[in-house]
Amino acid sequence: MLDEALDSMIRRAVAEAVAPLEREVRALRSVVGATAGRWCDRREAAEAMSVSVDTIDRLIARGALRTRRLGRRVVVFVEPPAAADEITQRAREARGS
Repeated sequence: MLDEALDSMIRRAVAEAVAPLEREVRALRSVVGATAGRWCDRREAAEAMSVSVDTIDRLIARGALRTRRLGRRVVVFVEPPAAADEITQRAREARGS
């Protein structure tokens, strides 16, 4: 009985102490997520940049995108939205739109 009461008090105290830190971590993750890029396949990269997979392939061929090979798969580093907009603009200029 005493062990259960003590355990409950400790859990509550830890939860109260950790709650502000959890909120701060969530806030930091949203900021980092908005400013950090990510690795994804060519189709996901095309969707993220609002271009076709063919355009992604052309940008890869020109060296305009960072890529890595994972076995037979090619993954593309998708920049944060501002940088992705710049790459999309370059792609549109390259095809004359």
